[in-house]
Amino acid sequence: MKLDHLCKRCLDQIQWKIQFNKYKKQTEPSKCNFCGFKVVVRSYHQVCDPCANDKNVCSKCMKSNEEVAQPT
Repeated sequence: MKLDHLCKRCLDQIQWKIQFNKYKKQTEPSKCNFCGFKVVVRSYHQVCDPCANDKNVCSKCMKSNEEVAQPT
């Protein structure tokens, strides 16, 4: 599972859910809070990857952060 575009706090939260089998997969795409399209396919995320990358925000909490993990 790819965990990117997340701040440290949100990354820790999702890793905890995965570790203790609390992570629930998303069954259908949800709406992005920036562009409005139904393209968010990851659980617990509020913003699609292109919008999170363009605006440099965490895709879960939507806080602008310098420490957002970028995809490698």
